[in-house]
Amino acid sequence: MDAWVCGLPHLSITVVISLRCLYVVLTHPSYSRMLHANHNTSNPEWWVPPVILDGVLLVTGLSWFDGPENSRVYWIVPTISGVWTIFGILTAFH
Repeated sequence: MDAWVCGLPHLSITVVISLRCLYVVLTHPSYSRMLHANHNTSNPEWWVPPVILDGVLLVTGLSWFDGPENSRVYWIVPTISGVWTIFGILTAFH
């Protein structure tokens, strides 16, 4: 494998950070409304639906990453699986 191809899976980190920022921007208004309606007191149950999604994304990404153990697998396979894995980790530990 060429040296520049070995660095391409790091693209998934850039994609994930962009997706994570978009996720925060899209979900913040609904969280702010719920927080305002509850007199600025957070409720732990509000985080359950996103954490369920994160668990599915994390397991999917890790399973996908572990699947192609062959060295003849194209570089995009672990890169795409890294997007799912890193997004699940970042969102779960927000």
